[in-house]
Amino acid sequence: MGCNELEDELLKANAIRDAIYEEHGDVLKDAYASTALDMAIDPVSGLLGSVINGALTYKESTAYIEAEVAAGLRMEQILVYKTQRDCPSGETGDSSQTERVLLKQLTDLEIQLSEEEITQEKYVSERRTILDLIR
Repeated sequence: MGCNELEDELLKANAIRDAIYEEHGDVLKDAYASTALDMAIDPVSGLLGSVINGALTYKESTAYIEAEVAAGLRMEQILVYKTQRDCPSGETGDSSQTERVLLKQLTDLEIQLSEEEITQEKYVSERRTILDLIR
């Protein structure tokens, strides 16, 4: 894929995340806010221990969460490809940050999680914030 195709794929993945958020709210945050459940959302694989969302069935909640996680991972992988191909940075929600800076922030965040410097819930929240800046 060339730079233009990668940019198109990035926009598609972001559109999926946006559509899920607009239709169903913050499904990842809702999963963590559910009480009396042992949450086991793996941020890399998107596998779930259990999820309850009052408006959705378990199966629907699981599908939306997995779709959002997969779209976020796709966005991150596309940023890696763009960097490897030395593609120009696309627009971001913060003009002072490039896609490469955001990719570095995502990588640093994963390191913080793996070294248990932050909780998984904080990781998911901060990851969402970073991904939301990618446009």
